[in-house]
Amino acid sequence: MQLTRAAAASIVALSIAGCGGGGAPTNRGGGASGQGAGATTGQEQPVALHLSTGSYATPAARVRLGGSVTPGAGVTVNGQPAAVSSAGTWHRALQLGFGTNNVVVEASLTGRKSSREAITITRHRTAAERAAAARKRQERRELLRRRRLEARERAEERRRIRAEERRRIRAEEREREEAAQAPEGEQDEVGSPSHATDAQFCSEHVCIGEFTAEGGVIAECADGTYSHAGGISGACSHHGGVARD
Repeated sequence: MQLTRAAAASIVALSIAGCGGGGAPTNRGGGASGQGAGATTGQEQPVALHLSTGSYATPAARVRLGGSVTPGAGVTVNGQPAAVSSAGTWHRALQLGFGTNNVVVEASLTGRKSSREAITITRHRTAAERAAAARKRQERRELLRRRRLEARERAEERRRIRAEERRRIRAEEREREEAAQAPEGEQDEVGSPSHATDAQFCSEHVCIGEFTAEGGVIAECADGTYSHAGGISGACSHHGGVARD
């Protein structure tokens, strides 16, 4: 009987100790766990960010982008700060280039997770802009065509001048060779019937008439010109007559 009472007392004591010992750690652990969960939730809650429009197309070169955000948050558009009111509305002017423009909007607030939204704004040309661009392309093509034509004409003119210079040099060389090869007495001079060096003679004197074809001798006219019709009636008839032949 005494053993039974002692065993019962031991069981009661153990039960009380178990309840008391287990309760305190459980409450402390539960409290810490609850605080950690609450802190994590607050830190990870994202900033509310709203854009007033999604992706769209426009012919405008400049647009105004806006929306709303958690009051107190800062907003950037493509890395540039936007104006934000105390009520949480924001806006930012944006310059657009032709084609697709990628736009990234980010909102941040201390103690909150940053939010990010991305859209595309496509700028297309108006009918007037397309017509103006087509005119500019045509003008550039026409300018390029004219420049090529002018360059070709200049090159042809240079080739023509070089060819004439070569012909002149060759003609002078032939004349010198002919003069050097002409027999004694065959040189063109007053009183000579020779036509061997007519070109050289006429380059040094003023020749008249059909000098290279006339059958007479070289005659000097009264006015200082020269005829190859010396000895033929009418030689130097319009030049004061024959001075010597």
